[in-house]
Amino acid sequence: MGKKIKVGVIISNPIDHEIPLFQNLSLFHNIELTVIFLDRERIKSFNTFGLKNINYGINVLEGYNYTFLKNISPFKSLRWKYINPSVIKYLHKHKFDVVISYGYNSITTLIALFVCNKMKVPILLRTEAESVQRVSALKRFIRKIILPVIYKKYNGFLAICKANSDHYIKYQVPSKLIWDVPQTILFKNFFINQHSPIDLKERFHIPESSIIFIYGSKLRNEKRPEDVVKAFCSLNEDVKAHLLVLSDGPLRKKCESIVTKANKNRQVTFTGYLDFELLTQVYQASDVLIASSSETVGSVLYQGLAAGLAIISSDKIAGWFDIIQPGINGLIYRCGNIDALTTSIEALANNVALIKSMKSNSKQFAKHFNPISTGGKLINVLNQY
Repeated sequence: MGKKIKVGVIISNPIDHEIPLFQNLSLFHNIELTVIFLDRERIKSFNTFGLKNINYGINVLEGYNYTFLKNISPFKSLRWKYINPSVIKYLHKHKFDVVISYGYNSITTLIALFVCNKMKVPILLRTEAESVQRVSALKRFIRKIILPVIYKKYNGFLAICKANSDHYIKYQVPSKLIWDVPQTILFKNFFINQHSPIDLKERFHIPESSIIFIYGSKLRNEKRPEDVVKAFCSLNEDVKAHLLVLSDGPLRKKCESIVTKANKNRQVTFTGYLDFELLTQVYQASDVLIASSSETVGSVLYQGLAAGLAIISSDKIAGWFDIIQPGINGLIYRCGNIDALTTSIEALANNVALIKSMKSNSKQFAKHFNPISTGGKLINVLNQY
């Protein structure tokens, strides 16, 4: 047996969709993995965006080695949220063969980059596809100047999705340094673990003939939940569709008001936050997922894919390029165009056969995004260093 590769992963805190990757990476006999957390937030239950006592439904610290560094930052903004001076001593002490950094724009990740460069330890970057986000002209100019300089300090780039890879190339990263290591999710929970069947129509008083659409993102501005609610409220009366809004957040009251004014309370149900097991049951028993946001990856799309749903996605969710084949397992509409979203909803609600086909295709496509496959791809990258 050859020498093990010592791998250090620097990440802000336990994040649900990365845990399966760490667990699978730890199963490889030639890898000695340590996940270095910069904060203890979200280990158990947590509060965020108006939601209280949320949990991931799993033990996020199970199945891999980890440590927590002391975070001395008094700030809340992302750029200043993590200040962990002890990362210097920790990296010097453990002498990793390779370091993977989740993100580059916190104080601690910049310190880690400097230390790894000085120690001549290869450091790989895993971050999201920022180029899809709408930003000011000033910020675009700053990125054009700063990002190529920062990216030159990394030895490799772990692309979460195609848009992520395109982002790196845009900022002068050579394609030979970019590796395909896709986004993961709690794959086993959504794909493999089949819970006892749940009758959503009986539970939420939905007519038997209705197609069940779900909205699974938080109810906050950048997720654009109002677009989905407004689209549903503008459906033709003969469209047999019901929307379950599965989460919560600061825009809930506003969304509920839109539904009430349109007299669509019988077509839209706000469930509030659901515990994780029930959430996965609802996913598996539904027909179509709607994702309306503008974001860098879109984990909710991967959840919908693994649950075997037809998917309607905004064109501003970077992950759609990888997991949705328009007309095959979902539909894409222009972000913010409520008429286009309404048309997409009606197109599926009026075609049960198409939904059935899309659901089957999503289930097949999902097999390519399991943590075992992603872990294998990452192993191939690590063996290069």
